[in-house]
Amino acid sequence: MLSFGLDLLKKGKAVLMNASDLEMKLQEATSNEAWGASGTVMLEIANATKDEEDRNLIQTILQQKMQESGSNWRQCYKALNIIEYCIKNGSEKFIQEWKSNISRLEALKQFEYCEPSSGKDQGINIREKSKQLIELLQSPARIQEEREKAVRARDRFHNDNKGGLSSEDVGRPSTGGGRSSNSSLTATDSPVAAAAASAPKTDDDDWGDSTPASGAAKKGGGAMKISIRPVEQAATATATA
Repeated sequence: MLSFGLDLLKKGKAVLMNASDLEMKLQEATSNEAWGASGTVMLEIANATKDEEDRNLIQTILQQKMQESGSNWRQCYKALNIIEYCIKNGSEKFIQEWKSNISRLEALKQFEYCEPSSGKDQGINIREKSKQLIELLQSPARIQEEREKAVRARDRFHNDNKGGLSSEDVGRPSTGGGRSSNSSLTATDSPVAAAAASAPKTDDDDWGDSTPASGAAKKGGGAMKISIRPVEQAATATATA
């Protein structure tokens, strides 16, 4: 009931501000809350990049969020994750526009912010993500590979849900029953899993101490925590293994 009431409040504010549904989704997906947007919302944003007017709105809001700093670092970081997701799932035009604006990502390689209470370096999330995006945009082969992975994930879910074969199953020997051994759904397959297939990897301790209110993180089919493990932590974990 509380979640429903909050949704109505958000929609009411959007009407007063003359905000579009897409703008509402973008603001939700780039909020300063300590959790990420749902896979459903991310996919809707990626699909919207195919329309020129919608794409312009997306780019405007993303670039505004990329200018956030200090304790608003999550807004900038979430904007970078949306860029990554749209490169993998959105329009070709979106990719070309970011190839032409790579300098905006270069500037974020110097992003600095440490939590005053703990001294934790949160800036590393943005520095590393911006470096990853630059490397991705500079590699047409990698972009193609990531986009093909995203297509296969969506295609597999769509066809498996219908009881058919996905494109990656065609030509493979089946194990009986007319279905490929690779075409059955697993416990983790869902619309959100398909939508989030190419989303950034997650790490539970990169959002700080804040936790989502009950039910809030599950809006739209399950929120995706969009974070990376800091370099020094990752190196330590590898050495220990």
